[in-house]
Amino acid sequence: MKPLIAAVAVLVGITALLPYSAHSQSQQAPDPVPANAQVVGNAWYCNSGFRRVGNACVALDVPVNAQVVGNAWYCNSGFRRAGDACVEMTPEEILAQQRLAIAIRASGLNENLEGQSFSLRDVERRCEAYKYSDRYGDLECRGELRAVQRRCEVYFYDPPNGEIECRGSEFRAVERRCTVTLYSDRYGDVSCR
Repeated sequence: MKPLIAAVAVLVGITALLPYSAHSQSQQAPDPVPANAQVVGNAWYCNSGFRRVGNACVALDVPVNAQVVGNAWYCNSGFRRAGDACVEMTPEEILAQQRLAIAIRASGLNENLEGQSFSLRDVERRCEAYKYSDRYGDLECRGELRAVQRRCEVYFYDPPNGEIECRGSEFRAVERRCTVTLYSDRYGDVSCR
């Protein structure tokens, strides 16, 4: 009788350990969040002015006459990128850049989005952002743009600036070409390029 009790005790002990072992093996330790990063959902992102290198956030080396936007730097107006520096543009370069910007803006913003009856210019005119938390907001749109409102939201990576994120590929142009800038604590304008 004693061997049977011992065998049952061993089986009960092994059975009691199985769920714990399986559970502990199925859960992975979360990746540590590096300095200069923040957690969004189940991932981490580097703060503005830093870029991801492996599992760390490294400060951008921003040259004179440049500004940081998210995890990149761009030369200020009147300057152009030359390697890792921003050099002053000639008057001819400035005029050519202005003409090109006007042409690009006029051509792309008025074209209807693929499969939609509205353009990026319509998104600018009929949508605005409502910030409901420190980092997130909704788009509020009028008319046929309610589809954009239902499928897209705003992530404020560096308030007052925000990026638009959409579910599905039909609004990829909105996601890639439109941003949000807050004009008050809670509301922001949409601009598309």
